[in-house]
Amino acid sequence: MKKIIFFFALLTATAWGGWVKPETTNSTQLTEIDPLWTFFRASELITIGNNAQGSGDAVAIGTYANADVGGFAIGSHAAGPSYGAAFGFYSYASLYGAAVGYHATGDTHGAAVGYKAAGDKHGAAFGYQSQGPTYGAAFGANANGTDGGVAVGASADGNSEGVAIGYLATAPLYGIAIGSGSIANPTNIAIGYTAKANDGHYRNSIGTAVSNANDDSTAIRGTLYLDGGTGVLYRATFGSGAWTPLGSSGGTGDFSSVIFSGGTTGQYLSGDGTIQAWPSGSAYDHSHATNAFDYTLVTGTNLVITRAMGPDIRFEPTNDYQIGVASSYTGKVGRCRIEIPSNSYAVLWTPNLSTEWTNIGTATRPLSVIMLDKSSSEPTWDPYRLK
Repeated sequence: MKKIIFFFALLTATAWGGWVKPETTNSTQLTEIDPLWTFFRASELITIGNNAQGSGDAVAIGTYANADVGGFAIGSHAAGPSYGAAFGFYSYASLYGAAVGYHATGDTHGAAVGYKAAGDKHGAAFGYQSQGPTYGAAFGANANGTDGGVAVGASADGNSEGVAIGYLATAPLYGIAIGSGSIANPTNIAIGYTAKANDGHYRNSIGTAVSNANDDSTAIRGTLYLDGGTGVLYRATFGSGAWTPLGSSGGTGDFSSVIFSGGTTGQYLSGDGTIQAWPSGSAYDHSHATNAFDYTLVTGTNLVITRAMGPDIRFEPTNDYQIGVASSYTGKVGRCRIEIPSNSYAVLWTPNLSTEWTNIGTATRPLSVIMLDKSSSEPTWDPYRLK
């Protein structure tokens, strides 16, 4: 009780005048019988505790506490030099920093709260063993936002300018991971519970449990709705060049109008979206085709399919029309893809095509896609509507 009364008497004395010796104008030290309680005044310096030290407008309270130049240190071995504020056993905060907790460090304009939290060098760390030094920010137990990163959530890791939000979210080195268990390795983005865009570069995954294993690509879970949009545009070179609608020759951008391009002579676009080579030397061989790597555009009222057109054809009718196959396919097997804009025209299949389809005027999207296929055992070609 004697110690408590002594301490509060210190704090309530007007300008500390009750403790200043008459012969001293700027400093005084009072020592009680118990050496753990001392008070020293030199330009408003307060030190309380065994071997507590300080200088110049500072407060040091606790065994070996140390504070100077406007600093504040409370706790055994706490240190608050140069206007820092440290609260806790072995806490350290200098140069306007703040640290609260056992071994917490918040020097050089940093802030740290929690057991062994580190927010040095303009960083911020809140939580058990959270790490946010060097302009980083970490919130949560074991969160790591070192070197300009952001980590929010227990064990989130966004070090080296990454952003990780959510329990166990991981996004180091410029990555972005949002969602519990999401992973985005350097330069990648993963958004959603356990979404993954690990390995490779510039991979993006959006949606619960979505995983993307392809560089320079984006994987999205579910059907894409573009509310208010009129199309999808692209350009092959990142950051430069003109934008092109995702369609044919400046088309509408509807996904059903995607034209095979970028391949080489003798290749075709398969149903799964991959580029395949026509078997060399067979009836499927289009290596002699003049436009096998792109699409052939035909207009008018008749479409006669030849092997030279290549596997991808776009037909734009101007009236009722018919579709037939040229003699270059006589006795051959083959496959080709035809795109026809939505229209109200009637179509007549010639005898060497199946008569299953009589009209494609009911197409509801900008393009109706038809695949023509013929095996060696079939007398006629079979049309299949792909969309």
